[in-house]
Amino acid sequence: LLFWKLSRTGVTPGRMRLFLSLTAVMAVWMLAVGVLQRTGLNTVNTRVLGYYSPDTWAARHEGKDRADTSLFDHSELYGEYAALSLIVFSPFLLGKALTRSDRRLRRFAVLVLLVAPANILLSAARSCVLISVLGLCLTVVAMLAIRLVRAESCIRFLTSIAAVAVFLILVGPHFGLDVVTRKFNAGSDGPPLTFDGILSGNAINRGFVFEAGRKRLREGSWWIGYGSGIPEYNLAAWTGSTLGRVPGPGPAGWVQIADFHNQYIQAIILYGWIGTAAYCGLILLPLMRVARHLGAARRAGEVGLLAIGISVCFLVFLLDQYKIAALRSMNYQMIQWMWLGIAHSAARALLPAARNGYGYHWMCTPRARWCDTESRPSELPVHYPTPPHC
Repeated sequence: LLFWKLSRTGVTPGRMRLFLSLTAVMAVWMLAVGVLQRTGLNTVNTRVLGYYSPDTWAARHEGKDRADTSLFDHSELYGEYAALSLIVFSPFLLGKALTRSDRRLRRFAVLVLLVAPANILLSAARSCVLISVLGLCLTVVAMLAIRLVRAESCIRFLTSIAAVAVFLILVGPHFGLDVVTRKFNAGSDGPPLTFDGILSGNAINRGFVFEAGRKRLREGSWWIGYGSGIPEYNLAAWTGSTLGRVPGPGPAGWVQIADFHNQYIQAIILYGWIGTAAYCGLILLPLMRVARHLGAARRAGEVGLLAIGISVCFLVFLLDQYKIAALRSMNYQMIQWMWLGIAHSAARALLPAARNGYGYHWMCTPRARWCDTESRPSELPVHYPTPPHC
């Protein structure tokens, strides 16, 4: 219902600034929680502070490959959210500043550019480093294709990257830079990264859980899934046990797992093949709309930048979910559906811009019941003609 409501709500400049400012505040808060977890200072038993019991804290930091989870209680989802936050803000750092609100959003983008890498390091997830780089490259390519990047924007972006590099050199060891570096070195010494190795999971350290997931799929037709419920019921649907026990090489003949570390295997079990196809279609639809009307993003102002950023986010999300599952965390699922609703609304906002050239400053819903009245006249680009009434 939340996804449907957000997807049908028009993206105005005010709403967009609210979403991005909350995302920036969320990134800063998650960094604060991650630092509290790393130092063991979060002694107040509340999820708002990502509380770890002393035994849990010791267990997660006893080895060399320590990792923190912030508010998601899962290190890779924590790192993925940080990477997506970085990507969604990157167009505002690269794009042209036409209005005062653009410049305010650029300050938020600089803040997230500093905070997100620290969150990724605390999560110790090397895949999140890779999807961050991939997402930034795709964003640059998309914006260059429609000539939304100027020379001074590139200089500003490179300067920001240099500042982040200096920041990581100075404080990186305290945030887990050594752990991420060690994981990359260990990956180069592991099994070769081949297509067959990726499919089987052996090349990405997912061999056992992927095989357990495939065994579970062979137990039924799965045209209709179990349906999504509370975490304990979802775990029972995935593994057949509320404790997450699957046959394995353990001393008792079973191994306890949290999930199959693959969004698509787990979605088939919960949603069925039909539901999973619909779920993937909901993610791909705004991506295809933005790709088709990419040139309209140049005329859509701030909303065009948001459409590019959030579309790239879901593209790398689809890739990263092959080795991790958003379905594991209920609050992360909620954020994903919220972002997906906003992605649909932002992609739909490009359609009027593509048809009439006015941009988002006059835009109606399909039922023509809403007009954007939040943009002040002083913020409208001077080269736009006077918009008609909806």
